[in-house]
Order: sequence, then C-alpha cells, then structure tokens
Amino acid sequence: MALVAGVLAAMVGPRLAGSREHRRLVDAGRLLTGLARQARARAASEGRTHLVVVDGLEGTARLARARDPLAPPSDPEQPELELLEEETGWARPQPLGDGVGLVEAWLDDEAQDPLAPVAVAFDRHGEATSARLVLATAGGDDRLAFVVLPVTGLTTLFDPDRADLGEEAP
Repeated sequence: MALVAGVLAAMVGPRLAGSREHRRLVDAGRLLTGLARQARARAASEGRTHLVVVDGLEGTARLARARDPLAPPSDPEQPELELLEEETGWARPQPLGDGVGLVEAWLDDEAQDPLAPVAVAFDRHGEATSARLVLATAGGDDRLAFVVLPVTGLTTLFDPDRADLGEEAP
C-alpha cells in the first residue's frame, strides 16, 4: 500500500507544484486588475490622474497619484508624481508573488524595460495608457498577459501564447 501511495505522490507532486505556480500567477494578474480598478475609480472621483506602477526589479505593484500641476515637485526623481507618505495604505507596494515576475512590458505600443518601473496611467475621464504587461513564473513555463484598453481603461487577463488573444485566462 505504501508503494502505491509513493508512486501516486511521485506522479501527482509535480502537477501540484505547477498548479501552485499557476495560482500565484493568476493572483498577480488579479492584483493588477484590482489596482487598475482602484486607479480608475480614484481618478474619476478626485479628478486627477492615478497610475498603476509595476516594478519588475522589486517584484511589486502599487498605486500612485499624479502631482497637482500647481504644486511644486516633491520627488526630484519622479517630478510628475506626488510623493506619498508611507502611511498611505492605498499606495503601499504589494508583492506580485513568490516566483512571479514581469517579463514583457508594452506601453502605447512601445517596448519598455521590464526591470524598470512601468506606469499605466488612468485619467479622470476613464481613459488609460494602452498597456500589455506579461507576467511569468520563475521557470518561464507559465505566462499571463495583463492588458489595459486605452479608450475605456478596462483590463483583461489572457494567455499570451494562445493564437486567439481575446481568450481569457482561467
């Protein structure tokens, strides 16, 4: 009986590990989708552009707010953004997940460095930067694309390796 259990564990173990990696990847995609929804809602309610900033090097995503054009820059490295206090809960960086990284980034049809921070902007009218961010597991076997439609600011997740790009990911 122990032999049968050992053989079953050897066969099923790798599949379970793969499904855990896939789950982390989908969770990261859902995190980005949630942040995009928050950015759209905040931009509409405050009348100021909000951004989803994905840092491929740090493996995090966060919300940011565009600086009031009448206020002086508070961050010399990013003068277009308002420097927020660490206590601002909605702007805290959130991890993409263990073993999940940004491997491709496109903004307005231009390739971006996936290791540099990538910012997707949402304005007060609901429009957004056209974006396609591809996340992958550490092994690179599993990939998920996060896409932002520019006119509506709506997002979708799908498998970037499928022929039909409109097919949503499970």
